[in-house]
Amino acid sequence: MAVQDFKDPDTTVNEFSNNLSAEQVAKNKQQLLSGIASLGYDLAPVTGEFRSLQYAQDEAKNLVQNILSKDPDKMNMVAQGLGIGLGVMGAIPIVGYGTRIAGRGLQKLYEAVGPGSKADEVVRDTIPPETTVTGAQAVNQVDIAREQAQSLMRDDIGFANYVAGLPEYRRATFGENLREYQNLTDNTKDLYRTSIFFTPSMDRVSTRVNQNLLYTETQAQKEYVQVKKEKEKIIEKFELAKIKPAKGREITTVNEPFTFGQGTLKNQGERQAHVREFIGSQAYDVIAATNIERATPDVWIGFLRNARQKGVKSEELADAGLITFNSKGEHIGGELHKLFRENPKAVITKQEILASIETNPAFNMKVMNYEYPIKLDQLLEIRLNQKPLVDEVQKIISKKIFDTPNIANRNLLLATNTEIKEAEYAADFMTQNLRGDIDAKAITKVIDKLEQLVVGLPQNESLIVRNVIDGYKQINQINLNAIKLQKVVQSPRHTGRPIGGMDYREKVIYYDNPIPDNSSSKRVYSSHFPQANPVAFSRYDVRGVDSYGDTFFLFELQSDPHQNISKAFGKLNQRAQDAIARGEVPTVTADQMIRNNPFANKISSGIKKNEKQKLINELKELTDIATVRPLTDVEMTKLTTTRQNLKFADFKTPEPSMQKKIDNYYVKGEMSFNENVKSYDYFPMEREETWAKLSLKSLVNSAQKEGKRYVALAPAEFFQLGQNNKFKIEQFYGLGSGKLDNFFNQNIRNINDKIVFRGGPEAIGKYRENTAIKTGPNKQEGFYQGKLAGTAVLPKLANDVVKEMGGNISVKKVFITDPKKPYKILENSPTGKRPKIAFRTKKERDSYAAKYGGDGGNYDVDSIDDPMNYVESIVIDTQGMKKTPSKGYKLGGLVEVKREFFAPLI
Repeated sequence: MAVQDFKDPDTTVNEFSNNLSAEQVAKNKQQLLSGIASLGYDLAPVTGEFRSLQYAQDEAKNLVQNILSKDPDKMNMVAQGLGIGLGVMGAIPIVGYGTRIAGRGLQKLYEAVGPGSKADEVVRDTIPPETTVTGAQAVNQVDIAREQAQSLMRDDIGFANYVAGLPEYRRATFGENLREYQNLTDNTKDLYRTSIFFTPSMDRVSTRVNQNLLYTETQAQKEYVQVKKEKEKIIEKFELAKIKPAKGREITTVNEPFTFGQGTLKNQGERQAHVREFIGSQAYDVIAATNIERATPDVWIGFLRNARQKGVKSEELADAGLITFNSKGEHIGGELHKLFRENPKAVITKQEILASIETNPAFNMKVMNYEYPIKLDQLLEIRLNQKPLVDEVQKIISKKIFDTPNIANRNLLLATNTEIKEAEYAADFMTQNLRGDIDAKAITKVIDKLEQLVVGLPQNESLIVRNVIDGYKQINQINLNAIKLQKVVQSPRHTGRPIGGMDYREKVIYYDNPIPDNSSSKRVYSSHFPQANPVAFSRYDVRGVDSYGDTFFLFELQSDPHQNISKAFGKLNQRAQDAIARGEVPTVTADQMIRNNPFANKISSGIKKNEKQKLINELKELTDIATVRPLTDVEMTKLTTTRQNLKFADFKTPEPSMQKKIDNYYVKGEMSFNENVKSYDYFPMEREETWAKLSLKSLVNSAQKEGKRYVALAPAEFFQLGQNNKFKIEQFYGLGSGKLDNFFNQNIRNINDKIVFRGGPEAIGKYRENTAIKTGPNKQEGFYQGKLAGTAVLPKLANDVVKEMGGNISVKKVFITDPKKPYKILENSPTGKRPKIAFRTKKERDSYAAKYGGDGGNYDVDSIDDPMNYVESIVIDTQGMKKTPSKGYKLGGLVEVKREFFAPLI
């Protein structure tokens, strides 16, 4: 019935009320009380079908309780709630004349079903006798439930802990608590059983229980809110990326490659801060150059499939959440794949595709640099030159004390000697820790004392004291500079490193935002670095090729998340192979594991937003008409349909319960690779070649900024194999040119008759094949490194970087210590004794050894070509390399990521 068919609002309401029999109203009310999700289609012939109960399931229980109530206020609340729900939903057209009808209709509804009405009497008369529960029965049932719950709490300490942590008002609802506890995951139950202390007495619960559970709830809520906000931020960043603020218009052309149409990201300091300083997107440039401005999903999929001929990388498209292809070139995942299946007629603009690429986390990662604020060589040179002079000053003071009869003056001289000792202690702290001493006031004090002492001294003694004062002033300035620097640059976190070198550093590339839907949105690998969501880290120091100090020497490169996931894939594949060998079907295989990608819904969100706005505009147009004249039947139908569609478009998933948040917090937080749900965490640049090349380009860029000409790769045996003698280490870093003793050959006693390569110049940058030693048909005792195989990962990537960016790559001697300092102190290393530190004079070396130790012995280098002081390495010459960003992704072709590329370093 359209609005214009109503003769008069009051007449219509009366007709509506008179057509309702008490039995009919009672029937519908009984249906509601019995839990049927409807008010009945006969109850409201004017309003139409009531479909909003499903939309408000959480309120159904309260609704039933209020209808049973004798309280008129509660019945009024029910009527209001129904009116608002129906109005929002669209079942009652609350526009124009409809508002007058709605008010009176709801009043009649109350009169028809409220307390004292005919319907109320019929309902009371028709309740089946067996459903009536007496007070005594209810008490008995509660007692039984209480006894069962108390028994369970005695037998299961986990349930006792769970109940103890609930709010006071909930501890008595035993049945509900038991159901909730039984629905917890096994991991969460174990947590309640083992990690929380509980006092068995029901009346005395340890404070620690409440504190732990409160902390758990706080952390779970924090994680939930953080993830929710980040999902909103992802969409906001996507929307902003569609319009460049700097340009004020859409960008569809790129003048400078790999810069997202904005030019190279500028950094005023020497140290890197963001990956866009050295990498960019090939896909962005190719897409920006196309003439396609708007297209459906299938057109964009076809374009991107063909784009591999122009260097677009499949891994980049998958990381951005756009599209994933299998080895046959078929699209199997990503946002375009989903839209192709669910909304094939959706129109997607070029700017939306570009924004998806630009908001790829791979191009929005930060760089954290760790380095010591004090350079050892600089400080050590001052200290070693100053040490004999300090000894002379102390002798001068001792002599002056002996010659001074005045006790007060002697005490001043004694105080000066004490100040010198304190200053020496502070300077030693700086030398050993390479950090500024915030409390090093002794240095400034001794300067004042010595300046007082110098007055009246003979000229030769005065000169000695002034030289010491100058040395302390230099040390004090180094200390002040270090204190300022260490406020903004953190010192390295790790101490183990190869022998020799100077200016040791660490670099972490990480995504400094929560990753929604990961097991932990901000996962930290605290054993290495505190940055969340790290993609790769590198460790390196400064050495020399042409002159000492012109080379970055890279000796460690890892990716915590990708290596952990790689290990999980390795174990999964091994179990699958074992199952097949037994003639069984594997439970889970590698190709069934899906990577969670929370960035694969950006375009869809925009489309939904546009569709919702379109519905809102249509609704406004119809309501504007209804304020002027009654709507036609067609318009009324359209209005109802539009309201229904808007309801679904505006639907928001209800917030999960606290228990669900806790379950997610504990269970997901432990499982970055979850075979139970066949998924694993998202981190950008999952291929080993990709994240390793990212780090290599980062180091090249740092070398260019700081005036270092070379980037050298440490051979595996120089450091890494000595720490962890595994085949993968050799395969990743590559060997050097030296001989390999038994330490670098696995199972040496079992392979005397085998072909084993034991080192030589032909091995540089390569690795040996891994040959298994089998003791049975299906058993492997170990392995041995056989003959030379292929080129290792890092040397191969170094060659790729040079091909892409210019420069040269060659094998060069990298000096372990400064060749211009012939006097060395030795130390043991995986490749034998090597120089640890070098000095210009024998006196300096002896002074250092006396003060800081030198148990490895001394060594005097006679020639710059002495092999003890260098290691042959693969070296990138950055001279002539371009300094603008280059491609962030290595491999081309829209193919599925292969599992063999997931290989752990350790």
